[in-house]
Formats: sequence, C-alpha cells, structure tokens
Amino acid sequence: MTLLSSVYRDPENGAFSDGEQWFRVASGESVVALRRLRGSAVYEGMVSRGEIVHFDEISSAKAEALVKRFSERSAREFPADVVIFAVEKVNPVTYPWEWVNETLRSAALHTLSVRSQLLALGLDLKDASAFNVQFRGSTPIFMDIGSVELWIPNPTWKALKQFIYHFLNPLAAGMSSEISSAQAWRLGGGHNGVKSGESRRLMPLSQKFRPGLALLQAAAVPAGTRSSGKPALQAELPSDRRLCLRANASLIDRLRRNVLLLKAKPHRSTWAGYGGRSHYSSEQLDKKKQFTRSFVSHCAKAGDLVLDIGGNDGVVGLDLIKSLDVGVIVADSDSGALDMLSNVVAKMEEQSRLMPLVSDITNLDSFRGLLGEEFDAFRNRVRPVAVLCHAVVHHLVISQAIPMKLVVEALSVFNVPIQIEFVTEQDQKVRDLLAQINRWQGEYSLQALVDSLEQHFKEVKIVGYTTETRVVVEASLPLVPVRKV
Repeated sequence: MTLLSSVYRDPENGAFSDGEQWFRVASGESVVALRRLRGSAVYEGMVSRGEIVHFDEISSAKAEALVKRFSERSAREFPADVVIFAVEKVNPVTYPWEWVNETLRSAALHTLSVRSQLLALGLDLKDASAFNVQFRGSTPIFMDIGSVELWIPNPTWKALKQFIYHFLNPLAAGMSSEISSAQAWRLGGGHNGVKSGESRRLMPLSQKFRPGLALLQAAAVPAGTRSSGKPALQAELPSDRRLCLRANASLIDRLRRNVLLLKAKPHRSTWAGYGGRSHYSSEQLDKKKQFTRSFVSHCAKAGDLVLDIGGNDGVVGLDLIKSLDVGVIVADSDSGALDMLSNVVAKMEEQSRLMPLVSDITNLDSFRGLLGEEFDAFRNRVRPVAVLCHAVVHHLVISQAIPMKLVVEALSVFNVPIQIEFVTEQDQKVRDLLAQINRWQGEYSLQALVDSLEQHFKEVKIVGYTTETRVVVEASLPLVPVRKV
C-alpha cells in the first residue's frame, strides 16, 4: 500500500494505492461534497469531456478491509461512517518543473474551469495546487478529487494565494526570453511554487508594469487576513450568496484573463532552431522516421507510451502518433525547442497523445545527478514500453564526459527495448565537439556502445544508417538490471 503525503494534512480525506488501483478515503463533509459531485450532471459532462478523473463509491464490505489496512499503514483513525472511492488512474505523472509554459498555462485555465463548474453545485476547491492537474498527452485532467469541498459563501477564494504562486508567478517569470516557467519552479526551490517577489525579479520589464498582474501578485496574502495581519471577522463577509457567487465569477474571469495574457514566445535556446536539420536530407529524415516506425511497431500497441529522449521539436514523435496511434513523451532539457513543439501540438487533434517534457536525463531531479535515486522514480511514473535516444549519446559522452557504460546503464533502467541513433566519430558534429575540448580522453565509438549494450540486453543489432555517419542501433530483451530498481 502506497500513501500520498496529503493523508497527513487533510483530516477528512486521504489517497492511497493498493496494487494498481488508487483510492480516496473520505469522511465528514468530504463525503457529502464528493457524493454531491458524483451524482450531478456536471460530473457526467466533465468525465465525458475528459476534464476530471472518474471515481466510484465502493461497497461497504470491501471498504472495511481497505480502511483497516489504510489506518494501520497511516496510523490514522477514521470515524465509522468513512467512505472509500475508487479513482481512475492517470499515467504518466509529471510535475510543474517539467512542463513547458504552455502546459502550465493549460493547467491554470483548467483549474479555473473546474472551480467555475463546482461553484454551480455549491462546491469549491480547497486548494489551487498545480499538482492537482495531470495530462493525457497535452490535454489536462483534474485528478485531486480530495480537493473538492462544500462551498462556504465568501466573496473571494481562500486558495487565491496558492493559485498565484503555482501558476501566475511562474508564468510571469516565463515571459522572459531566457527563463521558462519550469526553470522558475526549480529556482523556487520546492513544491510551493514561486513567490511574487521572486517572480518580479525574473519577469521582463514589460510585465512588471501591467496593472492587473501587479495587483494580483500584491494580493497574494493568506485569505481572510487584513493588511494589518489580523484575522478578518466572519461578520465582515457579505452574507448574500448570489453576491458572493458574482464576486467569485468576477475573480475567476480576472484570473483567466491574466493567464491568457501570459502566453510566452518560444525561449531563446541552443536547440530552438534545430528543426531545420540541415545535416539531414529529406530522404534521410524519411529513412529515420521509417526506422523508428518499424522499431516501435514491434514494441508497442495503440495507446502505449513511448519515451523520446532528446526529441527536441518532436519530428519523430509527431510521426509516431499519426502513424501508429501511440502516446509519446518528448523529453528534452531545451525548453525553447519544446516551446516550439507545444505550439504545434496545440493545433493538432492528437494533442492528447503527445506531451513535451522539460527533462534532463543526466539530472532528472536537481542536484541528484545521473543514476541518482530519482531516476528510478522517473522510470516508475513514466513507464514507457520503448525508449528512443536519437543523436544524444555524443552529447552525453563527449560534452558532459559521462562514460559510455554509464549512459547505457541509465538507459537500461527503463527495462524496455531501446533504439539509439549513434553519431559516429566521423560525423562533423562529433568532430566539432571534440575540437572544443582539450585533451579529451574518453572512449567514444560504435563498438564501445555495442559492448556496453550487450552488458544489459540479450539482443543488440545494427539495423541501418540514417546518414553516412549516423547509425541506428537497437537493443531488446533486457537482462536483469545490474542495479536495484
């Protein structure tokens, strides 16, 4: 049984998994709120449109055994009227510091849409965390049903500060041509978003003087307090329910307009202009796509997930979702290139099957490094059925001086078939990299790659060349990993 840390923060709600199934345990007013939502036409519409996870109340007989195990595991006691809901699982799980600006913007707008629909039912969101939203490809889905609560008429939203920290502030910082919202999240140093002062230091000058945004950032103080810091009296709040609803509708509209205005241009970066691929002819690029389609077609079925490491503008991933109906995560450390990809995906019908993910394979979690403990966690939450690693190994081995055997070991952790496009020593890109490093002494060769792969896979084969100096190598039938995962 796996518990979410939220089980210790919310006295009426908790989340846990039992095998592959996720559950919500609820009591008190949380049960009333979730039953009201579950029995509404609003819920049916949201589920049919893929806006919220599906959840069902389970029988008391099954719930009793689960509650007993949950109580023992969490050291929490629940009242006799506790209720368990089985909740639809969403994979993969990703985090705000892995999202491009457009992904975070989409999550912000989705949060506001969910809240607006809940208010019509007399419900609300008790928090506005970016972690409440996950994605199917690039399509957001609200997954934290434990955040749903009964609405107490109030002209504002007690989660306003968190919404500003988790969405508006990093998006405002991401308007800079140099800083992305993902980088702003990482600079924030934790799971609490970006504070207004930090955001204003990072955002471009043009945003600092936008009155609507400045006022919202200044308003990011705990709800229910005066400027003096003294608690506001409940009697000071308007008692008219309709007035409070209108005030909240106005607040949601105000937040939505500010989010819509925070649409950044693609960031300036090393690889943002790589899409031209001048070192490939159109025939060679077609050959690369053909190799990839053939490989994936033997590893994946419709709906399976493929991880494209260093996929840049997603030219291969886009081809896969159109030709094979698979899901693709394009993971790259270059937010500028992924910004360009997200603009393309936003115009596609298949956007629910491709997600750009800001991710550096050598440093998946800041300051942990290659093959740190977080690597296994990344593998477990993404769970691809195949991995692509095209024209990436030379950057890792030469530019970052990571030994070939460690690069291959990192890729083998996914424990699935891998396709590598290896850029040989004769390639001009490799020569240019080596020319920039004095006395480079690493081992970089096709044979070194094959030897390392054979330590982790039963079947390693060279399947062909995309260009005269770029060779496609495939490895399948993983051996037992050499490291504990």
